[in-house]
Amino acid sequence: MKTNIATVVRFVPFVFLILTFDASSQNRIQLAVMEFKNSGGINKDEVAILTNRFRGILVNTERFEVVEREQMENVLKEQNFSLSDNCSQECAVQVGQLLGVKQMIGGTIGKLGQTWTIDLRMIDVGTGKILQNMSRDYKGEIDGLLDVMKSIAAKFSGMDEKTVATEKSGAVSLSLSQWEILGGTWYEKDGAIFGSGGHLIYKEPMADYVLEITVEKLSGPAWAAMAVCTRSTVFLGGTKIFRNNTSDLQGYGFNFTSDGRYNLYSSVNGGVYLINPSWKECQKSDMLNSSINSIRIEVIKDNVVIVANGKQIASFTDGTHGYGAPCLWVQEPSQIVRFSNFKITIK
Repeated sequence: MKTNIATVVRFVPFVFLILTFDASSQNRIQLAVMEFKNSGGINKDEVAILTNRFRGILVNTERFEVVEREQMENVLKEQNFSLSDNCSQECAVQVGQLLGVKQMIGGTIGKLGQTWTIDLRMIDVGTGKILQNMSRDYKGEIDGLLDVMKSIAAKFSGMDEKTVATEKSGAVSLSLSQWEILGGTWYEKDGAIFGSGGHLIYKEPMADYVLEITVEKLSGPAWAAMAVCTRSTVFLGGTKIFRNNTSDLQGYGFNFTSDGRYNLYSSVNGGVYLINPSWKECQKSDMLNSSINSIRIEVIKDNVVIVANGKQIASFTDGTHGYGAPCLWVQEPSQIVRFSNFKITIK
């Protein structure tokens, strides 16, 4: 893990974890994507990026509830299941059974001469049969494979390729109907959302995106923190503090206070970790205002850049969380924080 910032905040951060399948997506097919096998002519990092982007495109079809890479790895590790480089169709079915999904997608990607070749198959976990098999050849720069991924995702989802989004942008409503309250008190008024003492998570997970939001602290002690979080996911279980007292969160969090302190956290499996383990005290920054702050967080591949009031305040590189939803957090019930001007640009 790399970082180019040098500070921290002393306060208890948001609690974070995993959701296998969100309650808001009950009609979506539960699916997992195996890491693509490298058939040559492409490096490991490029394969990982393309696999993860394919997951994100599948999510955008709104036909599938896709297990994220980290959750998949954690479940297999807990079950002492070791994936080989030559995981067969039978192996994929076993993985799907352990994950509790209905379908699995796996296959290969590589380059022969000047031609990229992609072969992917969708497998029914219940029957072990191949539901669909997709093969594509492509000549050009590696960036063009994203359009190929979009075409394959459209075929797997039974949609017209033109309706499958790899990018979309614009203001997103701050209506509570598009968010889920995990804890605390939240309400909407005049196009903004007000929160106290808890978490609010956006219902749509995404892979790469830019999040923009205005955060205004209306009341509460100066030391109490707020957070704008990205790639957040929720799972049943954990420390029993959220919905129905059975959920937890994980993802990246930018925590800050009205007296100008901040820190960065990554939460995994219920544990909260400093992005920079050496930080023992919070960072003090004059980029943060005492009442109103405009926050922009870019989460592109493994790179995260945080901008406060038009100036970059922090950045880091980490591959722990592949995709997830924006999440808002207010530390204390005595605080009232107003969130407005919310905008998402999916990359």
